[in-house]
Amino acid sequence: MAVTVRKLYESVRDMGIELLAGSAGLNRGVRWVHMVESKEISTFLEGGEIAFTTGVGISDPSELIDIVKSVVANGGSGIVINIGPYIGKIGYDIIEFCEDRQIPLFSVPWNVHMAEIMRSFCLTIALSEKRQLEIESAVKNAVLFPDQKALYVPHLESYGYKVNESYTVVLIRVDGGDVEEVRRKILLH
Repeated sequence: MAVTVRKLYESVRDMGIELLAGSAGLNRGVRWVHMVESKEISTFLEGGEIAFTTGVGISDPSELIDIVKSVVANGGSGIVINIGPYIGKIGYDIIEFCEDRQIPLFSVPWNVHMAEIMRSFCLTIALSEKRQLEIESAVKNAVLFPDQKALYVPHLESYGYKVNESYTVVLIRVDGGDVEEVRRKILLH
């Protein structure tokens, strides 16, 4: 189960984070978070990360658009910019760039501790991965060891699956893109 930018945003909405652009991309999947303080650091992104920046590595305000473009080029799912002593404001060029590419762009005021937002995002992602692994393991055990119900029934029931229902196992892999759009297309067919 992929965590979306929307789910992460909704989990911290009361922490002073503001969506500035890219609302059409809120259903992008997120694998992790990454601090990106320079264009060079953004090349370490593997795709599916939310990039955070304070601007501490920026010597010229025009470098921020380069960082944003590089985050997008390297598969970032969203960008969180800390407004404060290093970045006074986010220019319209950045907002327009993110809006055009459906990349969620957020601002956070300096008095909000970005570490708390990052911690919340990481916890949500980790719990989602734990849930996914436990369900995958239970389904695998149900297929391989159907007579050993203790290996899978308690786990499946703990996640709301009813043991006496009929289920079909389908494997679908979504690499990047809009998770909700793929989900809608699957449900239509």
